[in-house]
Amino acid sequence: MRKHLTDDDVLNGIKMARRAHKKIPALFEGSTDIRVYEKFLNLDEIDTIDCYGKTNVLNVFKKAKKEFKGIFVIVDADLSHILNNAPTEDGIIITDTHDLETLIINSECFDRIYEEFGLKRYSKNDILNKAFDITKKVGCAKLWSLKNRKYLRYREIKLKQFMDQNLGFDLKSYLDLVLKNSNYAYGLTVDNILPNILSLFQSKSYDPFQISFGHDLVEALSILFKEKYGNKRGEHINELILDGTLRLSYSYEEFKSTKMYKKLKVLEVIWGMKILKE
Repeated sequence: MRKHLTDDDVLNGIKMARRAHKKIPALFEGSTDIRVYEKFLNLDEIDTIDCYGKTNVLNVFKKAKKEFKGIFVIVDADLSHILNNAPTEDGIIITDTHDLETLIINSECFDRIYEEFGLKRYSKNDILNKAFDITKKVGCAKLWSLKNRKYLRYREIKLKQFMDQNLGFDLKSYLDLVLKNSNYAYGLTVDNILPNILSLFQSKSYDPFQISFGHDLVEALSILFKEKYGNKRGEHINELILDGTLRLSYSYEEFKSTKMYKKLKVLEVIWGMKILKE
């Protein structure tokens, strides 16, 4: 039921909590993100709130900032760095990369993960580059859909079914299933969208940590560990295990190297409150 709460439901909950204490509300897209960021926040001063989705987060923030001094949100950037439409408003903290998963994988945390699960004859860059061969194509497809306002359904499609025995990725078959699953794909065919997507992929040097969606990257890496790059432990890894291990392993020292951390330190000065643990 909670995932169906509206932004007004969440806002009313914040108001009730504020009557009991004067903590700063920190708004998040979901509980899994909260579990990571809570490791770095001063919970004596901060009240973490699950808003059940990015749209809700931003709507709640827009309404709540008119009533409260001191409220901030931490959300995924998604494609906003590529599209140059990242929010600049004080109090909105977005990930340096596409999302939390890519932020973690782009840190030294992934060095430790590869050391734990990877074969020594390969390097972390070997598996990352192979994963990016897949996720950059998928990311370009999603970017094309967004830029052209084509509301295609990419969710719940697993990458594994489009990978061959050499771990190559069949983008054409992937797009064919996307179109079949989409309610608003009228007039679109794989043959007329594939060239546009490949053009994006080939002509733009997108940062792989910006164009790749985190859940796609985690899925691709888990497959690659299992099929080729993993040691005995890596051969038994799956998407859920890898995702959980990444989140648990991400350290405060690694978070301190992000722009997000620096923006939170600025808010500490503005509000005169201790947001972060240190």
